[in-house]
Amino acid sequence: MDISISCDTILSCQFTGKDDVEFKKTCYLISQDVKDGKFEVVELVKQLQNLLVNPSPTQRELGVLILTEVLTNLPVDFLSDQQLETILLFYTNKLSDHHQV
Repeated sequence: MDISISCDTILSCQFTGKDDVEFKKTCYLISQDVKDGKFEVVELVKQLQNLLVNPSPTQRELGVLILTEVLTNLPVDFLSDQQLETILLFYTNKLSDHHQV
């Protein structure tokens, strides 16, 4: 699975919220590809960059939701300590973002 196709699939869906079945299914498939070594979390973040730094809080929220959903589906011991520290810093910084994000 090509990560850019997966992200494009999520973005083209009529996103109805974080509990949307298609959204969750696609994020699950992305997480399985990460788990299977088809690509790394850093590649996902690069694909989500336009969302994660978008001026629109709604778009940033979508980027954070995608990343969060994918990470939630990974095994608890999957990420390295360095990856966890980086992700922790990212989420900590998001606390100062718009309340919607």
